[in-house]
Amino acid sequence: MPKIDGKLLDEKITKCLQEGYIEGLKDLIELPDDIIKRLFIYEMEREESSERQIPTDILQEILIARDKKVLGLKKCDVSRVKSGELVLDEELRQYNAEIEDEEEITVVRGKNQDGKDNVLYYYSSYGATRQQRVFNAHGDIEGMYRHSAFDDGRLVYIDNAVVSYQYDNQGRKKTALYQDDLTGMTYYEYDKDGDVSIYVQEEAIGQKVKEDGCTYTIVDGYFTPTNNGYTYKGMPATETLTADDMKRTVYGDIPQDKKQSILNGMDQKRKEEVLSVLIAVEPIFQSLSTDVQRNEQDVKKRMDKVVTWFTGFAKRLKIDPKLATQDSSVISVMKSAVHKTIGKTADAQMDLSTPTKDEKVYEGEDYGDN
Repeated sequence: MPKIDGKLLDEKITKCLQEGYIEGLKDLIELPDDIIKRLFIYEMEREESSERQIPTDILQEILIARDKKVLGLKKCDVSRVKSGELVLDEELRQYNAEIEDEEEITVVRGKNQDGKDNVLYYYSSYGATRQQRVFNAHGDIEGMYRHSAFDDGRLVYIDNAVVSYQYDNQGRKKTALYQDDLTGMTYYEYDKDGDVSIYVQEEAIGQKVKEDGCTYTIVDGYFTPTNNGYTYKGMPATETLTADDMKRTVYGDIPQDKKQSILNGMDQKRKEEVLSVLIAVEPIFQSLSTDVQRNEQDVKKRMDKVVTWFTGFAKRLKIDPKLATQDSSVISVMKSAVHKTIGKTADAQMDLSTPTKDEKVYEGEDYGDN
């Protein structure tokens, strides 16, 4: 079966909704009878009030029907779930927050036309919004696609994210590179349980610590610390930063005295080490970073090529929380001259600057349904 042009279908659905052509909408997507009936009632009421907006639950049903058709979803399982009961992918934490703000979520599970497992989350945001999450053969998230149906009838593709992994000989994920059009690049390392242990972003290094039944995160970098995280300041060129610009925040399940000890433990040496890491990764992130929505396949190829350059961060970044309480503050095992030891940065840049032989030049806008 040929793939459906998602962008074209969205334009047709939008036209039908905005012009009140419900019969035409029925020809485009399969909607439940009660939704069709409510749409006819809505159109009659809208004639009396031009400001009337399409109800969110109707928009959600339209999105679900649209996705089933475009994605060719098979053996769908549909359920309503309280957001607090969901186990969401760590790599997509900025997108998770949008789902977690909702009380209940509609969840659709199935396989798309490519045979990949899909989980789609529908919730009330800007009308109705959906996050389509696609998983690879290992069961790990490899892509996210966000779509919204607005109360004026418009269906709009918002943004997407991609993830590239490196696995060990047992098939367990070791490292990953992540990119989206919202926050840019992130590098991840995982523990033996497959949970994120280290992450590196443009502005910060984060480490998740599990000890004594508590789980908390230590983050060092260029930001404004808050009581439960940090506020992004806008990252300048690293060459303009000094070690004193580096700050620390600690959040999660941690006793206050322990938290304060770790906060106090960010000495000058650690500040210099953190800055050297940010300087080291800046050219790699800049070489990789691009418009994911328009260039997804090429972005993924480049991420696959470079993910191995980052292997080995954990030993250089890891903080021993037990040492953080000692007078000597945080004792990092990170080597000096990080830019020389994380991999041959210049070689990685050269590799990235050489397009793959089948890489395309994008002139128009791509549409990201997987």
